[in-house]
Amino acid sequence: MILSKLGEEQRNFDIFSIVFEQNLICSKKHKSAYSDVSSFLVIPPQYKEYPENFILSKINNPSKIKSFCSPCKKEADISISATLPVYPQHLIFYFPASPQALKPYIHFNKNNWYELYGAICYYQEESFHYTALTKDGVDWNEYNDEHVEAKSINPSLVFLAFYSKAPPSIPGTKAAPIPTSVKKKEKWF
Repeated sequence: MILSKLGEEQRNFDIFSIVFEQNLICSKKHKSAYSDVSSFLVIPPQYKEYPENFILSKINNPSKIKSFCSPCKKEADISISATLPVYPQHLIFYFPASPQALKPYIHFNKNNWYELYGAICYYQEESFHYTALTKDGVDWNEYNDEHVEAKSINPSLVFLAFYSKAPPSIPGTKAAPIPTSVKKKEKWF
């Protein structure tokens, strides 16, 4: 909401947007394309434990719909496929159903992996209270009104998760490894 209220010259949606290129083809092979731009992704309940699978499902699973085809001048069977031409700097996931698992790292391929760096938590039983958690090195801090304290993440309270793209490997060196587990000294859940 904050980004949408800022003037165009004061915001940079490029770092907070994910752009899916949608390709539509009717049964007569008429083609059209458009971009689907989002500041954050709403994760359906079936993907709440693995939000990256939601993105992969959009890319890897073409769908079919009935829609109006302008060249045909009638309703037609339309095949929709999506690509993600550029992986964004940040991914923001919104979970309408609280995740039961939240991963510190997610990856799509060897060149595009992300690290969780923040979360907004929602405490319904405390009269609809919100807090923010951010990562400071290996520790997590919770910002709760005017109080800041070290705290671990409770995945069942997270409704927004913020991931940042990990830096690329330095040319001439080995590719950056995709973390498969959290370092022992890092405080987590």
